[in-house]
Parts: sequence; C-alpha cells; structure tokens
Amino acid sequence: MSYIVYSKSECSACEQAKLLLETENYEHVVKLLNVDFNILQLYEVVPRNVRSFPCITKLENGIEEYVGGLRELQICIEKGLS
Repeated sequence: MSYIVYSKSECSACEQAKLLLETENYEHVVKLLNVDFNILQLYEVVPRNVRSFPCITKLENGIEEYVGGLRELQICIEKGLS
C-alpha cells in the first residue's frame, strides 16, 4: 500500500502531509496541481465537494481510495489504519 498526496504549491498542510509520510516511512507519491493533474482529474478520485488541499488517497491492489486531508491522514496513522 502507498499514499498519493494531491497537493498544490505554497500549501503548508500539503508540506506537513508529505513530511508526516516521510517521517513515518510510508511509501507515497506527491502530485502537484496543474503539473501532474488538473481539477477534473482530481474529481475522478476524490468527492466533488472537497475544496481544500491536500487530498490524500491510498493505493492498494491497484485501487485508489480517498482518505481525506491532513487531519484524516494523521488519524489513520495514529490508529494504525494505514
């Protein structure tokens, strides 16, 4: 399993999510808005009502599942759900 962090430039929460994953040694990929994806592509994997970054998904067995933002990622890691 690995995480995908959909981020945007100059986003402190995005940087915190990346740092958390690195610190905890989780495999992850960072994708940058308007470089690696656009909003329409993002809405293919996250709910359309999401309006903040980062948007984090986990990829397991080829299936991408929406986790949430920074806070939801922290909860998953704290509870050992990752």
